[in-house]
Amino acid sequence: MTELKTILFFVFVFATQLLNAQTGQPIADPSDFFNKLRQTSAATTSIRAEFTEEKFLSYLKEPAKATGIFYYKKANMLRWEKIKPTPYVFLVNGDKVKIKDNNKEKDISSFNEGIGKIKDLMIVLVNGELQKNKLFTISCYKADAAYQVKLIPRNKRMAKVFDYLLLTFAADNMRLKEMDFFEKSGDKSVMKFYNDVVNVKLDDNLFVNF
Repeated sequence: MTELKTILFFVFVFATQLLNAQTGQPIADPSDFFNKLRQTSAATTSIRAEFTEEKFLSYLKEPAKATGIFYYKKANMLRWEKIKPTPYVFLVNGDKVKIKDNNKEKDISSFNEGIGKIKDLMIVLVNGELQKNKLFTISCYKADAAYQVKLIPRNKRMAKVFDYLLLTFAADNMRLKEMDFFEKSGDKSVMKFYNDVVNVKLDDNLFVNF
């Protein structure tokens, strides 16, 4: 459980004040939202974005902060690179999943079922097919200049860690701007994405080598 939780935190460090799920108005029929999301994804061949992460933990007076860079390239290539305060890299290239932590490299492609679910969710988040996922129960909201998607875990392992996840998409370009994780313990983690550029040339080596 500890390793799965750690990987989840680092993996989702990819795209305002903290928004609560109730700030937006519920969308009764989110089909238009999902259509826009798919259209944006279809027109996107690559993404490069910087991110910040804040972890609000009960035993810390101030949130723990981190920064890094996220890369995505069609199809099924991802690189999550945490730069500060401690370097950490998570690579996905097709069915291959590798991490580098404390200068130690490890292939975790066949680690356990949880790794496969994490990888699948990561791909879903950038390919615009959120409504087809089987890991979460989804509800959608419209807030000021943004859409919000609340994800309640169906997977038992994930549900033991998280109450829900909240995704915030900019309404003008449908890009993921923030991800908030609300844990069973009462702790929360906030990821924000900025300086994102799309359809830029990315070398395949980014998704192979650390």
